[in-house]
Amino acid sequence: MTPVREDELTQRSEFRLDYKSAYQVTSKSVIEFPWLCKALAIGSTLDVEVMQKLCRAATKQSIGSFWQANKLASGNGFSLKRKGKKIPPEWLKVLPVFDEEDGQLGFSKILSQTFGKRYPSRLIESPRSEELYSAPLLIIPESLSGDIGDPAGYLIKNRKVCFSKSFFGYSAHGHRASTLVASLLATIVHSAVFRHFCYMRSSRVGASRRTIYKLDIDAFPFPEIETLTKDQRKEAMRLANMLDASDEKNWKALDAFVGGLFGLTKAEQQVVSDTVTFNGPYAVVREQAMRTVPTEEADAFVHTLEQAIQPFFRAVGQKVKASLVPRLEGDWRQPWAFVTLLLDGDSWTPSEKLIASLIGKASDSAASRLVMPLPEGGLIIGLLNKRRFWTRSRARLCALHIAEEYLERCFPLPARK
Repeated sequence: MTPVREDELTQRSEFRLDYKSAYQVTSKSVIEFPWLCKALAIGSTLDVEVMQKLCRAATKQSIGSFWQANKLASGNGFSLKRKGKKIPPEWLKVLPVFDEEDGQLGFSKILSQTFGKRYPSRLIESPRSEELYSAPLLIIPESLSGDIGDPAGYLIKNRKVCFSKSFFGYSAHGHRASTLVASLLATIVHSAVFRHFCYMRSSRVGASRRTIYKLDIDAFPFPEIETLTKDQRKEAMRLANMLDASDEKNWKALDAFVGGLFGLTKAEQQVVSDTVTFNGPYAVVREQAMRTVPTEEADAFVHTLEQAIQPFFRAVGQKVKASLVPRLEGDWRQPWAFVTLLLDGDSWTPSEKLIASLIGKASDSAASRLVMPLPEGGLIIGLLNKRRFWTRSRARLCALHIAEEYLERCFPLPARK
């Protein structure tokens, strides 16, 4: 059971138990999938399905297994502990030191001083291997930013660069398709799918520090280079170049490409997007998740709900219609919004008095959703008027709940001829 954090409630030492906050899990499942409880805490059963698909893909080939099989260098950078007793090797002294601020200017622009000039008399604990700093190279920060637009990695294409232990380095130097390999990895780590995977799997993100382990990166699936089509290879290179450019980034195209590499459907990619956008463990994410639902997002929820539940009615020759109930008039932020679900051809409009009464009762219950059967058939569904409760993924879950709990008694079958 995981309470939903809402800042306006936590300031009063209160919390809300969302209807998707509690799940039954078996000890066998927790042992088999160590990330399961965290995935359910941050997301839902839909996120678990996405993680299972990614983990199956990783059993064929992961980032870690690919780098190991091809004997490529990866790991943390040099260590500068105070107790360091080693003299830096000459090859390290002449390498420029990567600085994340320089990386912000462009993923392949390195302007920093050499190691020898920055640390002229410093002893080190470990320089790491020279191969680790060889291009093409992707440098990945330990910290996972809350802003999706921030760089998740820096692609160094054609020069050796050293970096500290606050970064993970993945060098593709020595591979016959080194540029493609580095470009693929750069594209992957900037995707919402990778961020979603880290949210679910990392023992740090969402629990303590906003950092990830190298094991989290290594566990993510990596495509088989030999099976990539010519178009996929071109797209990987194009997206990597896009990341290195100063122009506006097309994140949707990048996410769709990475999701497609691992067989994620459009619905599964929507789950990833919804969770990353509204359930990430960052203040900036919580703030936008708790904002009032824009009309276009409410309409998308209604459309998805109708489409998701329609097959249950089509099987018996019926059709259902979902409609958004107009908000009450007045200059105020309505805490709840409502949707009616009626058989096609039926009509019913709730009165303002009923809506006001439902808002009061629902608010007193500290619930996040209510479902009320109508006397003449159909349902009225109420949801907290906050963006995180009106995602398309939530609409799919809502449709499944209605099909399991309300279909038979609220939507009687047509009379047999």
